[in-house]
Amino acid sequence: MYVKFNRKMVLMMVAFVLAVVLASAGIAGAQSVAEDGYPPVIVGDATVTPSTGGCVGSVVTFAGAGMPANSAVAVGIAMDTATDSYMGIVGTTMADAAGNWSLTAAIPSTVTRSSDGATVATWAGSWVVVAVAEDLVSTNVGALTVQDCTVASALPKTGAPIAGLGLLGAGLLTSAGVGIRIMRSRKR
Repeated sequence: MYVKFNRKMVLMMVAFVLAVVLASAGIAGAQSVAEDGYPPVIVGDATVTPSTGGCVGSVVTFAGAGMPANSAVAVGIAMDTATDSYMGIVGTTMADAAGNWSLTAAIPSTVTRSSDGATVATWAGSWVVVAVAEDLVSTNVGALTVQDCTVASALPKTGAPIAGLGLLGAGLLTSAGVGIRIMRSRKR
């Protein structure tokens, strides 16, 4: 699977992740730090296991390397459309002494639209995974496939409508019953 990572998307995701994580940690000036757009340095890839991704709510493992030793890492997903950008936080974890990190979490059911901050349902498609270390610079970037797992829309409609068959069956039974009754009454 190929996902194009553009600088705007990575910067927006880094800013969003930073704003949410720093604000939730109670760090003063979190919003201004995120808005300054510290330039991210992609220090490695973010991977997703299973590589096929999953449905919204499925548990997957996100992992990466190259982060500063023993640093906090915020993980999120993002998608850039023709009209807007969407971002969602997956969770936070800690890098080990070698800078490796992993996070097992569910694919978020909602994401935030950047233009107005509205929460919308996560949809099927190719999403960018962005992991940002607490140094506000070190970044891992990867891809996540969110699958369409709605059973009703995934199955084709085949055969005759059930209502039609039910009416036909009821009509045949009624006709047979009336026919038998007429035949019995004529034999008498």
